[in-house]
Amino acid sequence: MRIVISVLAVLGAIDVIGISAFILFMLIGVKTEQGTREQEEERAGAPEENGPKDV
Repeated sequence: MRIVISVLAVLGAIDVIGISAFILFMLIGVKTEQGTREQEEERAGAPEENGPKDV
């Protein structure tokens, strides 16, 4: 029984670590997606702002 309990404990710890890592990666992914979207909007807005000035 001790072996079974120890195996279950190890698997449970690995599962918790995996879930927390997955959540962290999801949060990091969302932050980077928002950052790239803001950069794309700035890049798209720059030529439009400079366009009328050149004309």
